[in-house]
Amino acid sequence: MAVRAPWAQFIFRKATIGHMIQPVGAKTLNRHLNNLWLLGGELIRSINMDPEDREKAPMELLLDNIDETGGPYCRHLDSEEQMRAYEATCKKLFKFLRERKSNES
Repeated sequence: MAVRAPWAQFIFRKATIGHMIQPVGAKTLNRHLNNLWLLGGELIRSINMDPEDREKAPMELLLDNIDETGGPYCRHLDSEEQMRAYEATCKKLFKFLRERKSNES
């Protein structure tokens, strides 16, 4: 199975292995990677639709679009189950980034 985005895999592996009790399985990791791919697509769409977003730093754009409730609407999801999985990935990423920022302070 091909890795779609090495940076996404690095971020999520670090988040799950470093901040969860047990490492996740390959299937779960792949689902999260797919959801990160979707999130990236929505961020790119945001940059293309809103000229102000083009001026933001990548981390600022990311944190403007995810929070403890989830991420931006993803128009590519067909079911409630897919939407819940996508939202869970966005929440986990936000939690990871928030914890990382508090540890740096």
